[in-house]
Amino acid sequence: MTVIRASRLFVGALSAGLCAAPAMATDLAVMLGTSDYSEVADVRGGTAVLDARDALEDAGVDVIDGAGVASAGIDEFLAQLEQMAPSADRILVTLSGRFMSSATETYFLPADLEDMRLGAVAEDGLALSTVLAILAQAPENALLVLATDDRSDATGPYLREGLGDIDMPEGVTLARGRPDAIERFLRGTVAAPGVALRAGAGDDVTLSGYAPEGHAFLPGARGGGAADRDDAYWDVATDLDTRDAYEAYLDRYPEGRHAVDARRRVAAFDDPATQAERTETALELSQSERQQVQRDLTVLGFDTRGVEGIFGPGTRSAIRNWQDNNDVQATSYLTAPQVDRIARQAERRRDERAREERRFWQNQAQGNGAEGMRAYLDRFPQGEYAGAARARLAEIEENNDRAAWQRAQEQDTVAGYRGYLDRHPDGRFSEDAQEIVTARTQPQQPEPQQPGPAQSAEAQLGLNTLSRRLMEERLQSMGYNPGRVDGQFDGDARRAIRNFQQQSGLPVTGYVSEAMVARLLAEGLRSILQ
Repeated sequence: MTVIRASRLFVGALSAGLCAAPAMATDLAVMLGTSDYSEVADVRGGTAVLDARDALEDAGVDVIDGAGVASAGIDEFLAQLEQMAPSADRILVTLSGRFMSSATETYFLPADLEDMRLGAVAEDGLALSTVLAILAQAPENALLVLATDDRSDATGPYLREGLGDIDMPEGVTLARGRPDAIERFLRGTVAAPGVALRAGAGDDVTLSGYAPEGHAFLPGARGGGAADRDDAYWDVATDLDTRDAYEAYLDRYPEGRHAVDARRRVAAFDDPATQAERTETALELSQSERQQVQRDLTVLGFDTRGVEGIFGPGTRSAIRNWQDNNDVQATSYLTAPQVDRIARQAERRRDERAREERRFWQNQAQGNGAEGMRAYLDRFPQGEYAGAARARLAEIEENNDRAAWQRAQEQDTVAGYRGYLDRHPDGRFSEDAQEIVTARTQPQQPEPQQPGPAQSAEAQLGLNTLSRRLMEERLQSMGYNPGRVDGQFDGDARRAIRNFQQQSGLPVTGYVSEAMVARLLAEGLRSILQ
């Protein structure tokens, strides 16, 4: 029997196995397990499936196994599988660790994969379609077993964590489950001659593809011999799932088919962390109940880094910190009394915060204008009165804006309008203020040297004092500052006339023309209509 136990790089050992492969037909198992990854989340117990190697060997299966397979080992693995598969009666391939899936393919990830883009994953990962192409050459005698956790998060526009849709070739069986469940399935069902895969899968392992009733990986029905009694005793122990039950199995079968697993389970009862995890698992908290725990912890000041109903590292850290603060053994796993205690504390904290908010609103926010509203919103951005505070703040700011604009108009100076813009750069009247500042600060046109014709044209209009005053008032309302409105066209008035003419595209003379009168009246009428 050929057994190749690969190093972390899975190179060299497989090469040695090429020379040692038997020429005769045999049953072949290739098992890869990886727990630790450099760039993606680790898989708890990813290498546990390799513990089933002994059971497969005892059943006469040639086993090639490797832990922590790196990128270079993937090619070696395929070369070994491709060379040995044609001479095998039955082929088992077990992959345990992290998987990524695209729209059309699922990849098993090597331990050292650092680039999680689709191209890199496709180049360095192990495509399941390639493995299935080899297994398809042994119809009804090929089994692909995949062990991973339940994560299915998106890692980019093209990839998601976890297993995708797998197109199974005819005659190939697929088994999927968590690493610990797969290890038990391999040991107690796949390695047991004559044990039907469906009968041994249970609720923890999902079968698809070729999986008819009664189909076993290894032929030969079991009778009522010692192996059958061993398995029956083990089934009773796992159903009871107690320390006494596993110890009773070991007393009866100290070297039994399930002795390694039994000892591991007995040891777990002495491990506080494992016991704490088992206790929380037994609570069977639903997603909504987990979300409520996360909300309660957040209210108490323990950041869970999300309220999605998944107890990831952020929630475990928050639970541990809460346990430390409450003189409870810090296991990061909850008991039923702790869930209730957290809920009661959170409810009290919500009541306290509601009273605190009402006091703040009544005593410090109301009556203190914009400063009070801002102080309330800074402290209670989602509070009971947040909507009222925002509405009141907007009203106050609108009133302040109007008052500042009125003061600027009363001053009617460039400095006044600039002061308004400094205090209200995005104010309601900022555009008007900017236009006035621009008009009054632009370079003045020089006095025309020969105003004779323009002056004569103005004289021919026959403007009286009242007409001139009306024109000065119109220029003033438009922001051209003609100076004192007295019906006398002095220097300020002439500059205002020139500025209006320049802005209106009229000849710049400083004297009123018939065209200017028409334009000025039109501008005035437009402002009235607006």
